Amino acid sequence: MGYTHYWRIENEIDVYNFEKIQKQTAMFCMESKAAVNLEIISIGHKSALTPSIKIEGLYDDGYETFFLEPKAISFSFCKTGEKAYDEIVVAVLIYASHFGVEWWSDGG
Repeated sequence: MGYTHYWRIENEIDVYNFEKIQKQTAMFCMESKAAVNLEIISIGHKSALTPSIKIEGLYDDGYETFFLEPKAISFSFCKTGEKAYDEIVVAVLIYASHFGVEWWSDGG
């Protein structure tokens, strides 16, 4: 058992605001004691890639990968298994809620 966090994005998040979310995510990861792998893809590299955030707990702290893109999406989720990186996932979702991410959780 563990926590599952759910979210949806009704309207695509603009690049400027998604970059804010990416920068804050990096800060959350640096401030946390959780062992994580953070991957941030930025559109500033003139590539065809969609900007994104990917967070994976490492070693025994891993469970499911948290993946967020700025695209409108009707439903997505991540199970964190109550692992240490859960605090980062929740912090990112709370911060992203200021930019149009609606989220909810079965966690305490």
